[in-house]
Amino acid sequence: GAAAFLYTKVVDVTVPETVTYVGNSSFAYCSKLVNIRIPASVKTMFDKTFNKSSALTLIVEAGSYAENYAINNSIAYTVE
Repeated sequence: GAAAFLYTKVVDVTVPETVTYVGNSSFAYCSKLVNIRIPASVKTMFDKTFNKSSALTLIVEAGSYAENYAINNSIAYTVE
């Protein structure tokens, strides 16, 4: 949900395949967050989902919503 991990010190996260959206500010201000794996099941993320989480790299599937989100929001990503 919204702000689920806001300001936490998580480093590496794998979003489960059962998740379809990642809420607004869910991972905002997570300065230690380096990698988050986002499955193709995720079809919605918001403008501030990763706000101020500057060390972040999204790990996504080719052609997925998450890949397009990373491109459109200038977030580093790798395709897995």
